[in-house]
Amino acid sequence: MMISKKLAFALLLSAFAALPAHAISEHYRQQLERSGCTQVTESEGICDIHKTRGQNQAASEAKARAMATQTGAFDLTQFAHGLVGKDAAKSAEQLKAKGFRPSDETPYLFWSDKEQKSVQLVVDKHINTVSKVIIK
Repeated sequence: MMISKKLAFALLLSAFAALPAHAISEHYRQQLERSGCTQVTESEGICDIHKTRGQNQAASEAKARAMATQTGAFDLTQFAHGLVGKDAAKSAEQLKAKGFRPSDETPYLFWSDKEQKSVQLVVDKHINTVSKVIIK
């Protein structure tokens, strides 16, 4: 009799374990999938499950830009592309003022230890203006 109780308990336990576990509803899962959110980002208020993935991504990028502006963070890409169309010598001086060192070997190539990036100014020699900026 003791064996049959143990057997019944084992069968009941294995049947219970075989049932699918649904931690979230199907509707909530679809909302997470559509919005690009995770349960964590949604619960922390970082992501809105009622918006699309694109809307959440745009909101996230806007928040990042706002934070960079508030903290005074340096946006190298924006700064460097702002040099296009400007005088090459003045652009070089602006890069130096931001902490970039000019290369000894290549004209208009600058390196920043802080940013760990190089900026190459492509200069139109006929009019001495920056025509393109390459960031590596």
